[in-house]
Amino acid sequence: MRPSGDIDVATVAAFRASVQSALDTEPPALVVDLSGVEFMDSSGLAVLAVALRGQRARSAAVAVVRPQPIVKRAIELVGLDLLFDVSDIPTELLEQSAR
Repeated sequence: MRPSGDIDVATVAAFRASVQSALDTEPPALVVDLSGVEFMDSSGLAVLAVALRGQRARSAAVAVVRPQPIVKRAIELVGLDLLFDVSDIPTELLEQSAR
């Protein structure tokens, strides 16, 4: 999935719905391309944490790719980078390697 713009308290409901829709398909890996996200607050980070918990319950993975520096810093500040993969690998290459 490739969200864009700001993910904050005003937009998190749409982000949450998109993540849930992706999780409903029970993917072996949820890849979230954050290259188009310019800002993410704690509400967006919480959605990623919930996605991680859901994926782990199914023994599946979560990966965040190409985050903007400010978003990557937020992920690191709360320690989410220790819980799931955060990479600068383009999504297409990550998807190809999963095949």
